Amino acid sequence: MKLIERRPRLSRRGKTFILAAVLSLLAASSAVAAAFSLNIEQTGKEQSSNKSFNEKIIGNWDVVLDKGNGYDDCENAMCPVMIVKADGDRLTGKIIPPGRGARYTEWMLIEPRFEGEKFIIKAEDGNGGVLEGYVKLINDQFEGPWKHTVRNGEGASGKMKLSRRR
Repeated sequence: MKLIERRPRLSRRGKTFILAAVLSLLAASSAVAAAFSLNIEQTGKEQSSNKSFNEKIIGNWDVVLDKGNGYDDCENAMCPVMIVKADGDRLTGKIIPPGRGARYTEWMLIEPRFEGEKFIIKAEDGNGGVLEGYVKLINDQFEGPWKHTVRNGEGASGKMKLSRRR
């Protein structure tokens, strides 16, 4: 009869196992909560960072190219002008080539955007060619590599500098 009247109890080993399982679940849920909150914080920083970069690129820029002989002097030579505008969170823009006359159109920017700190410039030149630039903000101007590929596959490349137009 004693066996029937006794309440079943966990052994010391069983209690230790349950305690370890509960503590493990608590630690895992805390780690997930911490990672989730950091992810939310980083996403917010990325959006605000992107917004501040977008604000910095909006405006009119002299596009100064270095084809291997140093940067052109925009005061003595006509330089292309890039105009960047914001349409909500989306950037738009165009490049106006220098001295091309009425038969050449403005080069519309194709999905201008930031990837991290790098501003991506891509524009069709109206003759089947594409100008691409990947510039970063350095001392109040954007600098980086560029390349211009024309329809037959030839082209040019070098360094690009965007200086805010005065």
